[in-house]
Amino acid sequence: MTLLLLACAANKPGGPGDTAATGTSTRPDDTATDVPVGPFTWTDVEMGSARACGLLADGDVLCWGEPPYEDTPPPPGERFSRIFVGEEVTCGWTLAGEVLCWGDTHQFSPMMEVLGTPLAFDMNRRAACALYEGGRLDCWGDAVDPPVSTGVSAVTVGLNSCLAQEDPTLWTCWGVDPTWVIDVPGPLRDVDAGWGVASGIDPVTGDGVAWGFYTPDTVDVVTGPMARVVAGYYSFCVLWETGEAGCSSAVAPSGAFVDVSTDQRTACGVRPDGSLECWGDDEFGLLDYPR
Repeated sequence: MTLLLLACAANKPGGPGDTAATGTSTRPDDTATDVPVGPFTWTDVEMGSARACGLLADGDVLCWGEPPYEDTPPPPGERFSRIFVGEEVTCGWTLAGEVLCWGDTHQFSPMMEVLGTPLAFDMNRRAACALYEGGRLDCWGDAVDPPVSTGVSAVTVGLNSCLAQEDPTLWTCWGVDPTWVIDVPGPLRDVDAGWGVASGIDPVTGDGVAWGFYTPDTVDVVTGPMARVVAGYYSFCVLWETGEAGCSSAVAPSGAFVDVSTDQRTACGVRPDGSLECWGDDEFGLLDYPR
């Protein structure tokens, strides 16, 4: 099956480090009522379940979407280099190399006390895994009980979670319900597990590949030179080498992006100049992002 991606033409982008930070943020605490005021310079955006969070150039995190989860602030004084968005939990990689999480963490207890400084970490809605030195893998929530917990080289987490061992193109998948597990259709690199869909890039042809329950027993192949294929909630986006974004969830606006994320009928992307743009369905207020 050939998938028609919803996209517009774009020009070749610059790198995410080409733009200096111009925005600052005011993080709310338990007593403050200040609302962050833009303009903001963004470096990363991640979408979860009816919510989204973005990483600012100064390392702060802002979230928006369905209440009340967008109102939970990160730990005071922390700055981050990457963020991960779950259903009711947000996690961030601190500048010191630790992973910290905040929000309603009961689904992942006692994860929040033992994460430390993993080599890799991933979270998706109600699942999370951390990969440590020596190939040790710890998982929580819907990713609990991976098929192996040692000798792991890569992991990606979703409704289907998948891991690689010695060969980074050969993946094994698992889940809390075996009837929902769909194996990776052949050798792939950069596999990204979403919710009901997963994606990756063919290491030989460079084509993007997506598969999952949104098209049962079907593998979608998207041809062309691409930088990333990102899986979301029953949807995925392609980020072409030219910077153009193509998504199965909603028509992508014209122009280049350096980062993109999707959640069923909505997607968001970071432009080369650090600006943020979201498009698609505004059912959960996801288009009302901080400006």
